[in-house]
Amino acid sequence: MSFDFTLTITAGLVRRFAEATGDWNPIHFDDNAARRVGLSGRCAHGLLILGYAAQRLALEDLSIHRITAQYTRAAGVGETIHFRFNAQAGGFDWTAESTTGERVASGRIVVQ
Repeated sequence: MSFDFTLTITAGLVRRFAEATGDWNPIHFDDNAARRVGLSGRCAHGLLILGYAAQRLALEDLSIHRITAQYTRAAGVGETIHFRFNAQAGGFDWTAESTTGERVASGRIVVQ
């Protein structure tokens, strides 16, 4: 089994994630703060990306046992991210890529 979905990173989505987690790091809300640390502009929280990957599998009524993630680059506010899931023994390998094919994150989700 394999499946995919897309998610557009909006300022509202990032704000709601910050409200839920308490992570108000300025790189998520201020382009200048993001640029000062080498980013091209405001970006999503890494765990926001991971959370959407996990949520998608939960929608398949799968019980998640373990999740791994490797972040390659930040997902910018306004960017659309394409998630892909490929079934492998015991779980799913997943990737999150920009519309230009640049990898944002990838990992494995082990299900029971």
